[in-house]
Amino acid sequence: MNPRDFIDYYLIEMKEKKNPNYSHFDITDLKKIMLELFITGQETTSNMTRWFLIYMSRFQEIQERIQKEIDKVVPRDSLPGLEHRNELTYLDATINEVQRHCSMLPIGIIKCAAKDVRLEGFDIPKGTMIMSVAALSHRDPTYFDAPNEFNPSRFLDENGKYFPTCDGFQAFGIGKRQCLGEQFARMELYLMIAALMQNFTFAPPDDEGQMSLAPSTVRGFHDPRMEQKFKIRLRN
Repeated sequence: MNPRDFIDYYLIEMKEKKNPNYSHFDITDLKKIMLELFITGQETTSNMTRWFLIYMSRFQEIQERIQKEIDKVVPRDSLPGLEHRNELTYLDATINEVQRHCSMLPIGIIKCAAKDVRLEGFDIPKGTMIMSVAALSHRDPTYFDAPNEFNPSRFLDENGKYFPTCDGFQAFGIGKRQCLGEQFARMELYLMIAALMQNFTFAPPDDEGQMSLAPSTVRGFHDPRMEQKFKIRLRN
């Protein structure tokens, strides 16, 4: 038996019932899990890409710096690939900063205290619902200098090397239930955004002023305002 992926392992567990404490392993739950994986992967990535383009339209100087970095590293007749990623540090840092600044997933997964707990001087009774709030953490000066400023360089060290996470950064959650698809999502965002930045310049329409960074909150997400339009120019 050579399981190839998550589905294979799940089906094996369901068939053999190796752990009687997990009797909920059934085909209905498997379908629900796969639906969640597809929905969360598709919607979050598309919304974050739109957020990125809104920020680039708002901060033209940052967009220009990213394009200069790409032009220096990637031949004009080919698309940016994973082999270029270590040199496109400002691009990755900007993706991180967009995730921090917009907090697209402002609230984390809700959990329930399994027993009475005392934490940092607070009593948390058994059964209390608990959640992390990324939107507060991302704007907390304890973790980020001038947190309301949009500054991609905060994710670069003194040598210009990109670091993907730090204390207070919760774009993919925290702890044991941190997003399983984080690495895939990071790769997907990098490849799509790098290709867009290499070939197009984004700006607000001439008659509409600045792009709005105010979110439209739907289903617990901070969605970008869909009524906003872009002016898109093909780069030479």
